[in-house]
Amino acid sequence: MSDTRPFGLPDGQQAGNLIMVAIHGWALSMEVFLRREFGSRYIGAYGALVPIIILLQAMMWEGQDLRPLFLFCGVFLVFCGGARLDALWRARHGEMNHTYYSGRPLLRAFFPWCTESAVKKFVEPLFVAAIGILLTDWNPPLGIYVTFSSCALFMRVHSAEMWLRRRAAEMNDAVLEQQDVTQRFRNLRGDYF
Repeated sequence: MSDTRPFGLPDGQQAGNLIMVAIHGWALSMEVFLRREFGSRYIGAYGALVPIIILLQAMMWEGQDLRPLFLFCGVFLVFCGGARLDALWRARHGEMNHTYYSGRPLLRAFFPWCTESAVKKFVEPLFVAAIGILLTDWNPPLGIYVTFSSCALFMRVHSAEMWLRRRAAEMNDAVLEQQDVTQRFRNLRGDYF
């Protein structure tokens, strides 16, 4: 069967996956500054994607001062290295969390009445957006990058929440199906109690 898509474009599922990879990378560029105690595999290849995203954005700002954007990229890479070393240190000392844990939000200290999820979903994106807007007056390339990062952060956290909700619903369905199968098995054997 031949591919009938024009110009070899990816199908909808592949395109959606590529968009989510880009969103995750863009969001990660803020998460390393906002959180600590990441899972050992959370950053992964997404950390290498951020410099590519920054270079692509830099190409759109010809004639602007890009030094702050590239300095941000360097600091990001240092923070990624620190996060990786922290994860290795914690694993070596017996502290285990989920290997894809997205980190403990530092802003939660200022919002103790909020859940971790609420801080990640609402407080962090708003905080980053405010910083991005403030930075735009000083350096538009960096300010716009940070502002778009807040949008990516919002989308990343909400997509992760939707995935967990869907997974929990599937687990619930599996439990109900198993209860039905168990009841039918008991009926076949004549066990009614």
